[in-house]
This record gives sequence, C-alpha cells and structure tokens, in this order.
Amino acid sequence: RFVFWRAWLSNIRDPTAVKVKLGQAVVISLLLGLMYLQADHDQSRIQNISGAISFVLIQLSISSVIAVLQTFPLEMPVFLREHQSRLYRTSVFYLTKSGADMPFLVIQVAIFSIVAYFMIGLNERADKFFIFFGLCLVVATTAISLGYLVSAGAPTVSVALALGPVSFIPFLLFGGFFIRSGTVPVYLEWIQWISWFFYGFETLMVNEWSDTQQLTCSPQDVGCIKNG
Repeated sequence: RFVFWRAWLSNIRDPTAVKVKLGQAVVISLLLGLMYLQADHDQSRIQNISGAISFVLIQLSISSVIAVLQTFPLEMPVFLREHQSRLYRTSVFYLTKSGADMPFLVIQVAIFSIVAYFMIGLNERADKFFIFFGLCLVVATTAISLGYLVSAGAPTVSVALALGPVSFIPFLLFGGFFIRSGTVPVYLEWIQWISWFFYGFETLMVNEWSDTQQLTCSPQDVGCIKNG
C-alpha cells in the first residue's frame, strides 16, 4: 500500500506532465480526425481507414513507450535500497507502479479514442466504439510493458531514451503495414507473431468492416469491393 501511494503521489505532484499528456492526446487526435474527416463510403475509404488505424496504433505505441522510459533509471537507487532491505518484492514495485499509472492512461486513451473515432467517422455502432477503445487500451498497455522492460535494463535515462525507439521498430515493421504476412521471410516470421501491431491492426480492421454492407463504386474503380 505504501509503495502504491508513493507512486500515486509522484503522478499527482507533477500536474504539468499530466496536462501535457492529455493535451498531446487531444492535439494528435484532432490532427488525425481532420486528416481523415468523415471518410466517404466509397473505395477510397478502404485505404483511408487502413491508414487511420495504422496511425492510431503507431501513435499509441510511441507515446506509451516514451512515457515510461525514465521510470526505472530515476527510481532504481531507491528501489534497490528498499528491495535489498526486503521491504517488498520486485513484482510489488512493478504492479503498484503500473496500477498508479493506469487511471491516467485510461483517461488519455479515452480522449484520443473519442475524438479520433467520431471525427474519422468509423463504424457508428456503440459496441464497435467500445471494442475500439478497449483494443486501443490493450495496445497502449502492451507498449508500456515494453517501455518498462527497456527502462529496467537501462543504466541511465539517456540510454533508455536511445533504446526505446529501437525496441519497438521490429514489431512495427512486421505489424502488417509494410509487408504482407504471407511474404515475411521464414527466419523472421516469429517477430510477426509477437507483434502487438499485427494483432491490433487485424482486430481493429475486423471490428470496422465486419458488418459493412455497402461501399459505392464508380466506373473508374478497378476490382471494386462492395462490402466488408
């Protein structure tokens, strides 16, 4: 309980950082929404929605990883001293730190999801939105876990910040945005199966298109796709 309370206080004692994170969610979601504003229900929607969902996953992952990279290098001396004194286990420190950050993460992801989802004009069904929000939260939480892993293994903040982007690029490359899953070299295929980008992109695409019944076609469209 003490460790959780200390982690919680460290968050609320820095309201500027919280405001910056929430402001970042608003600004980037507005930019994304304006770029894909109320995407038309024609053949261009397929590419536009794919691009929007890709951006959502990339943005959530980058912001989540970077947000926690400084955690362990800054708190490691205190943790080692208290852990060696047998005040608590390593798992307690990790779980309380994650739990203290979770309410702020939920609010940040909720703001981003609400603004982006309705400005882009994704599926109007309420259950589709809540699935979208839930999946975005899972993606952000997964990315944070990777950020904690890198942070715990880095001796200094500068090293953690240098390793952070490198750590998730392999998962991004094999997430289905840049290469078709069936053409991935066999010796690198395993990266695809542990990439949250891969599962997140596929699930969000199914969530969006699974009950789409009508996409308009024009005479210029080749290989017209009429439904989801």
